[in-house]
Amino acid sequence: MGMAPSHDPGLVRIRDLLHGIAALLAVGGACQAATHWSAAEQAAIVGCIASLGLQPPGGQGPQYVVTQVSSEIESVDLRHARLHGTAPLDVYIGVVESARPAGVVLSASDTAIHLPPGQLFTLEVRGDTGTQQFSCTSGTSLRDIADGVNAFGFQTGVWANWNLSRVHFQSNSVGAGAFVSVRIIEGYAEGNAAMYGTPTSNPWAPDPATRSDSASDYGSDPVVTMNGHLATNVGLRYSVNVPELRVHVTLDDVWVWGAFRAFQVRRAH
Repeated sequence: MGMAPSHDPGLVRIRDLLHGIAALLAVGGACQAATHWSAAEQAAIVGCIASLGLQPPGGQGPQYVVTQVSSEIESVDLRHARLHGTAPLDVYIGVVESARPAGVVLSASDTAIHLPPGQLFTLEVRGDTGTQQFSCTSGTSLRDIADGVNAFGFQTGVWANWNLSRVHFQSNSVGAGAFVSVRIIEGYAEGNAAMYGTPTSNPWAPDPATRSDSASDYGSDPVVTMNGHLATNVGLRYSVNVPELRVHVTLDDVWVWGAFRAFQVRRAH
């Protein structure tokens, strides 16, 4: 049984405010700001409403609340949630593939660049944040090339790692928005080095089929399941729409990994 309505002016104002907030939670699309409230904030609002004996506006179907939210979760959108049955549902998230940065490889016949006399070797390096060029002469080691590229890493968003006869160029960012492109604009035909794409399983292994004067790559977002169902995503916002669960979850960051209990969903009334 709910509490009798109060006529105290202060409590009436609080009641009216909570009704307004409840309307935002209940009516999807009524206010886009509702999508930015975290799961903890939504739970607190619903709890306040219940403690005063109030109900969210009718006609919107069952209302849900999320509790016990893992630190790996930034927010949970329950405005369109749907549960099969009335029992609380534990939601487990499995990150079956971690986020990947973009990466390409420069590979040479030995640990230095070799060119005809007077010929330059010039790279154009493009990343998320800019483009720069690096030039060197014959005899320059691949280690020095990596150091030269890293000198403007903050300008391009691309960093280079050296290992014997290879330089691995990798985006500083990870996820589907990460990008790297490296092009040999001078010294490709005359020299002993080429650009390659790489298999995702081994970023240091040049793919022979991709040998060229240029190579580019995009990163990838985590692959996520919720209670065993593969989730679709836009960036770090993941969604499932199955009979027992319809919910949108935003992960805290791209480094989330493994399987974990993410949160619990239950009816608010």
